[in-house]
Amino acid sequence: MTSVTPRLMAALAHWAQTKPAAFACIDDHSRWQWDAFHACVRDTAAALRQVVADSADGGADTSPVVGILMDNGADFAIAACSVAAIGATFTLFPADMAAEATRRLMRQSGVRVVITDEPNSANLPKHGVVGVTLQQLKGRDRTGEAPSFEADPLAFSIVYSSGTTGNPKAIVHPRSARAAIDEAARRLGVDAGAVNLVALPMFNNLALVTWLPALVNGGCNVILKSFSPRAFAEAVEAHAVTHFVLSPRQYRELLASNELGGHRLDSLKLHISSSSRLGAAEKAAITSRLPGRFCEIYGVTEGGVGTLLQVSEGAKLNTVGKPMPSYEMTIIDEQGREAPAGQIGYIAGHSAFMMSRYQDPGHVARYWARAAAPERRFFVPGDLGFFDEDGYLTVLDRAVDTVQLGGQRWFPSVIEDDLLASGGCAELAVSFGPAGQAPGSLTVRWVGNDDDEQPLRQALASKYPNFVPVLVRCRNLPRNAMGKLLRTELGATPAKATHD
Repeated sequence: MTSVTPRLMAALAHWAQTKPAAFACIDDHSRWQWDAFHACVRDTAAALRQVVADSADGGADTSPVVGILMDNGADFAIAACSVAAIGATFTLFPADMAAEATRRLMRQSGVRVVITDEPNSANLPKHGVVGVTLQQLKGRDRTGEAPSFEADPLAFSIVYSSGTTGNPKAIVHPRSARAAIDEAARRLGVDAGAVNLVALPMFNNLALVTWLPALVNGGCNVILKSFSPRAFAEAVEAHAVTHFVLSPRQYRELLASNELGGHRLDSLKLHISSSSRLGAAEKAAITSRLPGRFCEIYGVTEGGVGTLLQVSEGAKLNTVGKPMPSYEMTIIDEQGREAPAGQIGYIAGHSAFMMSRYQDPGHVARYWARAAAPERRFFVPGDLGFFDEDGYLTVLDRAVDTVQLGGQRWFPSVIEDDLLASGGCAELAVSFGPAGQAPGSLTVRWVGNDDDEQPLRQALASKYPNFVPVLVRCRNLPRNAMGKLLRTELGATPAKATHD
C-alpha cells in the first residue's frame, strides 16, 4: 500500500527543491512560491487523510474518492494535489450546475468528503457527505497517523462530460492517462519555463489537461477566477504569459473587445482553442490578432480521439487537423468497416490518454477494434466526420443530432453555417423533429433582431425546400460554462415569438 502518488508528489518536491522562490500558482489574491506550495500540499494532505478516514468509520485500505467543488484559484490546485497525495481519487464537480443536479451527482458518485468553498452550501446533500474547506484542513490539528490508502492505478481523477447530449457522464481516467497528458504538454512547451494562464473553469477537463501538467512540469499557473477580455489581457501583460487554452466562446469575446490592441502580449508562445467549433474565418482572425503559435485541438473527455490543427500555418482551416502524436484514428461505417478517405462515418481512436471507464455502470462506452488486433480498442464517441486525402479530419455532428431524409443524411452544423451566412442574426441552432413528428420537421431557434427573420425564411425556402421549417426567436441559446450548445435543453429555451 502507498499513501502518496509518487510521480505527482515527487514532481512537486523536485520543483520545491530546485526553484523554491519561483512561483507555482498566482491568482487574484495570492502568490504561491514552489517551496510554500509543496509544503501546503503536504500538510493539507496529512489533514485530509484523517478526515477521509474518519468519514469511513475507521478508514479503509482502498482508494477513496474525494470530491472538489470550488471556484477557480490556487486553492483548487492545492486541493486536487492533496487528494492525489493521499492515494485517493479526486472527482471535480461542475460549479455551474444547479444545486439539485450537483447533489444528484454527489449521491451517484459515492463520495463521503467534498472539499468546497462553502461547507454548508445547498449544493451538498444533507446526509452522507462531509463538506470541508481548504482553510479548515490547513488549520486542523493532526494528532496520530491516519491509515494509508492504496492508490487505484485505474482511477486518478473523475471529471464530468459537458452534458450537451444529456446528463453529464462521470469519466474515470487512470494514472497512466494523466502521465501521458503531462508529457504531451511538455512537448508543446508547457515546461519549467512556461507561464500558463488558466481562464477556463478548473473543474473542466480541458482546463485540467493544462494546469495540472503545468505543475508537474514545473511551470507557473496564473489563474483567473472568471474570464473577461480585460482580465485576460491584463494577466498576459502583467505575468508575461506564454501559454493558454480558451474555448471558442472566449476567443469570440476577445475579438469583439478592444482589449487586444491596448496591452502588450508579445510573451505569448502558444495558444489553443478547443471544446467546440470555430469557423475558418474566425481562426484566421485570431491568428492575425494574437501573437504566438495558434492551434486548434479536437478531442473528447473520454480520450482516444485527438487531432491538432496548426492554424498559424494557414492551411485547411475548415478542418480540425491531423491526429496528434501517439493518437491512432480511423473512420468506420455502420457495419464497423473502415471507411476510405472522403467517406463520412463514425470517428474512432486509440491513444495513451483514454478513460478507464464511466463511473456510472449505466453508461456504456462503444469501442471498435480491427479483427487482426482485437486487444487494441478504439473509442467511438458518436461524432461523425471524414478524413481527406491528406489526413486532415473534418468533424460534422453527433450522429444522434442528424436525420436521414430523402436518401441522405442531414447535419445541423451544415445548415447552421448556411443560415448564418444568409442573414444577420447573432446565433442560431437547428434541430430536427423528434420521433413521431411529421418527417422533415426542422426547427430553427435564433437570436437577433426583427429584420433577421425574413433572410432566414428565404434561405430555408431556397436551400432546404424538403423541410417543414419552424422558426423560434429566442432571448438566448442554452450553453454551458464552456460555451457549448446544450441541444437537449433547446426545447426549454425562452422564446420571444414562434413563427410557423
